[in-house]
Amino acid sequence: MIAYVTVGADDITRAKQFYSAFLPALGYALSEGPEGLSYVLPVEPGQSPALPDFYVKPPFDGEAASAGNGAMVAFEARSQEQVRALHAAALAAGGTDEGQPGFRAAYGPRFFVGYLRDPQGNKIALFSSNPNETGRLAQVFKGDRITTTRNRQRAMRGAGPNGMRAASADRRRAGALPLYAPCPALISRGRYRASWSPSPS
Repeated sequence: MIAYVTVGADDITRAKQFYSAFLPALGYALSEGPEGLSYVLPVEPGQSPALPDFYVKPPFDGEAASAGNGAMVAFEARSQEQVRALHAAALAAGGTDEGQPGFRAAYGPRFFVGYLRDPQGNKIALFSSNPNETGRLAQVFKGDRITTTRNRQRAMRGAGPNGMRAASADRRRAGALPLYAPCPALISRGRYRASWSPSPS
């Protein structure tokens, strides 16, 4: 289990302005100390901490902070509208746009996400996968459609080995790309696995 995530910042005042523009709306409480900022989800009496915590601190070695190439921290919002609102608020608080809120063709049909960077250059994602909101519609190839079942094999099992190979060949010829979740943790929670099934006649 991940207990906390830390990103570096040279200017804690600017970092506070940025992160406080959206993290409190997601339920995080801020505590400040000589070592930097600590954003923590509140814990009800008798309950275990809601992890991970999120820390923003100057590097321990005293050197300049730097953003990791390929590193990103993602925060889950309650809705697509909240993603839009918090992305805009974070930009107004000193962030830099890395991708406007919207659906991404490479991800699952309900994964709605916006990307930005904090004043130090750390990359942040704000996303929602609310099952009660409209998802992205995508055609895999002519005559077929995306479904959101948890098990793609279930849709193909009845075709047998030859049918499965033929279907795979059709998808390759059509240039179809499967739509998968952005990370294994989300896949394990059963949210974004994509599959296909024949369209009704």
